Amino acid sequence: MRERDGVSLNSLISGYSASGYWEEVLEVYNVARMAGIMPDSFTVSSVLSACGGLVHVKVGEVVHCLIEKIGLHGDVVVSNGLLSMYFKFNRFVDARRIFDEMVVRDTVSWNTLICGYSQLELFKESIELFILMVSRFKPDLLTITSVLRACGHLPDLEFGKFIHEYMKKSCYQSDVTADNILIDMYAKRGDLLASCEVLGRMMCRDSVSWNAIISCYIQYGNYDEALKLSKIMKVDLKFDSITFVMLLAISTQLADKELRKEIHCNVIKLGFDSDLIVNNYMVDTYAKCGQINDSLKKFKNMKTHDRVTWNTIITACAQSGDFTLGLRMINQMRTEGVMLDVATFLGILLMCSFFSAERQGKEIHGCIFIFRFETDVPTGNTLIEMYSKCAYGMYGEGKKAVRAFEDIKAAGVIPDHVDSGYVADLRYVLHDVEEDEKRDLLCGHNKRLAIAFGLLNTKLGTPLQIVKNLRVCGDCHTVTKYIYQ
Repeated sequence: MRERDGVSLNSLISGYSASGYWEEVLEVYNVARMAGIMPDSFTVSSVLSACGGLVHVKVGEVVHCLIEKIGLHGDVVVSNGLLSMYFKFNRFVDARRIFDEMVVRDTVSWNTLICGYSQLELFKESIELFILMVSRFKPDLLTITSVLRACGHLPDLEFGKFIHEYMKKSCYQSDVTADNILIDMYAKRGDLLASCEVLGRMMCRDSVSWNAIISCYIQYGNYDEALKLSKIMKVDLKFDSITFVMLLAISTQLADKELRKEIHCNVIKLGFDSDLIVNNYMVDTYAKCGQINDSLKKFKNMKTHDRVTWNTIITACAQSGDFTLGLRMINQMRTEGVMLDVATFLGILLMCSFFSAERQGKEIHGCIFIFRFETDVPTGNTLIEMYSKCAYGMYGEGKKAVRAFEDIKAAGVIPDHVDSGYVADLRYVLHDVEEDEKRDLLCGHNKRLAIAFGLLNTKLGTPLQIVKNLRVCGDCHTVTKYIYQ
């Protein structure tokens, strides 16, 4: 076109916007601005959508300034576009300010604000706005769905029941999504009867509906009823990966080998034997039921392994007592270039504890510091257990033990101070050495060093659990009492 006007450029911008070509929207908008064409409400609405889609904060702010300058901020469509854009920028304060300043608000304005709060996990604010909205506008099903999802994250059902009753009184025709959210909301708060009532009146159910109610019964330990529901589901729908994962969880809880075989057969029959999530869960299920050989067989038959797969089989080897195989798996995992995480280190530390491999344990401890996992509570607990079982401080390690105990004193804990009421009981040192050296040997007992490590590497008030593979001496028992005090 030799000559372009606002209509032609608006048509192009609207077309790009409708197709989600945000970069092209901004390019055409810039061409229009360079040509001196003044944007109208249709232009800026599309440009605001593009800024939100690309999360171009600076461009969005410039467009907002232009809107204020040319007086388009009073247009409800433009204001709704600003609301949506600022929520995509995660700037809900700016969005609320624009909403409060709007002279005219429509259903879209309320929906945008309510859904935006819900998406940003401001669930209480979302519900409060909904209650304010129903006194002025009738919300649509999109708003209802968004608020119901917010209710599922609150600690009680008060708001959820209010909205459900509002839906009934206002004669809303629920869709599958809204009903699924209702099932999940009631299930999370333990109201199984209400969940079943919603499921029973649904004209159309999908796998999400069935999975939600089955998960609810599993959560509260009603495994038989969950299995019955899965059989009813099978009549209308095929199982998906989530269903199989839940059924495998039931077979683990019931320790039912026949059920596990039946599930495995259905997995193969329905083509889920190549699903990574289902396969990972099958490896874990067989291992937890003591069938380590079947777990290994499934692991070897898998075409792809992720970090979860490796951690599952390593933990399975450690729990079954086959530590040699577990170490081989760790080496193979590293060879394939899979990055170790917290779960991997927990499995390795468990093996170090079994072998009393103090040197390897220290190396792993160093790696944990490098990866910055030392603040993880399960990792700290496992390190304490490993040092306890490795008998750290014994067999010539007295000097290292004393140094570790000095670290305890530096942290403000004085377990060996006479003024606190503690006096070292030298009867528990069986070596024929001087008294000072006997005190040093007592300081190196592994239990108190494990406690020291725990105190130095955990937050104040964190519970410590020390596992011993040797008998605790009387002196360590006394020290523990004073540390506890």
